[in-house]
Amino acid sequence: MPFAIPSALRVNAQLGDLRTAVGRGDSGAAVAYGRESVALVPLDPRRLGLYATALTRKGEGEKAYEVFLTAGKMGWRDPITQYFWMQTAMGLNDGAVAALRLDGMLRTWPSFTTQADLTAPFEVNQQFGDALIARIKLQPEWARDYVASTRLLEGTRLADRLDLLHRLAASGTKVGCAQIAQVVEPMARNGLVNEAYGLWRDHCDDKPAGLLMDGNFEAYNPDYEETVPFRWRVPASGDLNVEDQREKAGGKLLAMRNVSPIPMVAASQIAMVRSGDYRISWLAKDEDGKPSHAIAPQLWCSDANEIVPSNVTALPGGRWQADLRVADECKAWILQFTLQPTPKPVIFGSVSLTKPSAQ
Repeated sequence: MPFAIPSALRVNAQLGDLRTAVGRGDSGAAVAYGRESVALVPLDPRRLGLYATALTRKGEGEKAYEVFLTAGKMGWRDPITQYFWMQTAMGLNDGAVAALRLDGMLRTWPSFTTQADLTAPFEVNQQFGDALIARIKLQPEWARDYVASTRLLEGTRLADRLDLLHRLAASGTKVGCAQIAQVVEPMARNGLVNEAYGLWRDHCDDKPAGLLMDGNFEAYNPDYEETVPFRWRVPASGDLNVEDQREKAGGKLLAMRNVSPIPMVAASQIAMVRSGDYRISWLAKDEDGKPSHAIAPQLWCSDANEIVPSNVTALPGGRWQADLRVADECKAWILQFTLQPTPKPVIFGSVSLTKPSAQ
């Protein structure tokens, strides 16, 4: 006996037939299924959107427009309809309406933020981009996913997205350190250090210290080991005892003690340096306020020679100054402070890295 779909289920089965025909590009069958499906459920925007798509592919543009017009009056739930009206608005050079339609689509389907083809037209056009920025400033839930999806982009699409995020920050809307960290960490790991640094400075309120960030350790959090490339990494190690001391003028000093028998890296951060001469300064003193040489900087790179400072000079108040000459190229130079084994804590902080001509 042939299998027959019960009439109560036929409505959904026809929707499935319509989707299948549209998906395989069979415009003739899709139009026939669409006509039948819409006749059964005329107020379903999903069926109307698929039917209109089939009509468009068959070359019946005027009729498709009328069907999309009907579907567009039934709310924001059908992404095909929203996409059609978004493209229509773009064709009319109406960025505000185009962004409104995209906003409606992403509020319903936030996973679409990973579809770069949807957002790319807004990122390459100044007017459309400004309209999208205006929607992001309303803080829709999809905005977080949109920013995070930047880490999936490459080449010109990444450059276009970064430009929009720079403009977003310039307009007064910053997404914050925690959110932008999801983007800058993989970017820096992949060698896009300059681009990542610019994005971090735009969207995170950490204060720069020359070519470093957070030189006064204001953002240092002893409760976890920092992995963001533009914050200090202080390793969570049983051999490294660290206590932070808040300064009245702002920031923190770290009382650090290396209880192991060998030197260890006690603090590190990506440094924005290329070939050239640099001046580094830091505070390092013992508990009595005397200068301590137990902690010292160097530049490290996985594919270049380590650079140790020259002209190391003790300054008043426990501060130190030294010169660094970078001759080799490196995707990401890491500024490291190595702490010798110490019977008593060393008070460390207030780091700055600059070009001598910029002082």
